[in-house]
Amino acid sequence: MNFFKKIDNVNFIIYSSYFFKLFFIFLIIFIFILIFKGLNFGLDFKGGIQIEMKVKNIYDIKLLTNEFDKLGICDFNLYKYGSDKEFLLNLFNVEFKNKDSIIFLISNYFNNKINESIEFRRVEYIGSAVSDKLYDSGSFAIFLAIIGMMLYITLRFDYKFGICAVLALLHDIIFLLGIISIFNIEFTLIVFASILSILGYSINDTVVIFDRLRENLSKYDKMTSNDLCTIINKSINNTLSRTLMTSFTTLLVVFILMLFGGIALFDFSLILFIGIIIGTYSSIYI
Repeated sequence: MNFFKKIDNVNFIIYSSYFFKLFFIFLIIFIFILIFKGLNFGLDFKGGIQIEMKVKNIYDIKLLTNEFDKLGICDFNLYKYGSDKEFLLNLFNVEFKNKDSIIFLISNYFNNKINESIEFRRVEYIGSAVSDKLYDSGSFAIFLAIIGMMLYITLRFDYKFGICAVLALLHDIIFLLGIISIFNIEFTLIVFASILSILGYSINDTVVIFDRLRENLSKYDKMTSNDLCTIINKSINNTLSRTLMTSFTTLLVVFILMLFGGIALFDFSLILFIGIIIGTYSSIYI
C-alpha cells in the first residue's frame, strides 16, 4: 500500500549534486573531529576495574561524583545503575593488583569523612590485553562486514551497485562515529553492537531500492542518461513508501526503548535512533 501517493514523483536526481556536496562537507568535518577529538572509549576498550555498589544515603549522582573527585584515585566514570542508591563505577587504566587498596580507600573515605556506608556488590577487572583485543576484533568485524556486504551486492546485482553500497555504509559509520564523538558518548561494546545493527538495517534498505532499480533497468535494452535518471527516480519513488514506513515504525519502537529501557540500554537505543535516520537518508541519497 502506498501511503505517499501525493509525493510519489519526487525528482531525487535533480537534488543529488547538493546532497553529495553536503555529504563531503560533513564527511570532512566528522573526520577532523575524529582525528583531533577522538572517541570516548569505555572500559571495554581501555581496560580497568568496574565496581557495582550501593550507597546508604546519597541519591544525587553529581554529589557522589564530587566526592570521588576529592579522592583523586584515577580517571573514572560514574553511572546510575538500578535504583536511586545503586551506582556503577568505572575506573580506567587500573591494575588488578590495586583493586583491594582502591576499595579500601573508597570505603575508608566515605565511612570516616562523610559518614556514608558503601556496599560493594560486584568487582570486575578488564586487562589492557583484553581491551586491545576487543578493539582489534571490533575494527576487524566492521571491515569484514563491509567487505562481505560489498561482495554480496556485487554477486547479486553488479560491482557498481557494490561500490555504491559501500559508500553508503562508510557514510553511516563516519557520521555515527562523528556524532558519538561530538556528544562524548562512551564507546562501549553496546554502542559498537548498535553500529553493526545500523549497518545491517541500512544495507537492507539499500537492497530493496537496488532490487527495484534492477527490475526497472531490465525493461530497457538501450537508454540515454535521461532515461537512467528517470529509472533511478522511479525506483526510489516506488520504494519510498516502504522505506519511510519501515523507518518510522522502527524509530517508534526504538524511541520507546529510549524512554523505558533504562540507563543500561539508553546509549544503544540512542545510537540506533540516530543511525536509522542516517541509514534511511544514505539509502536514498548516497
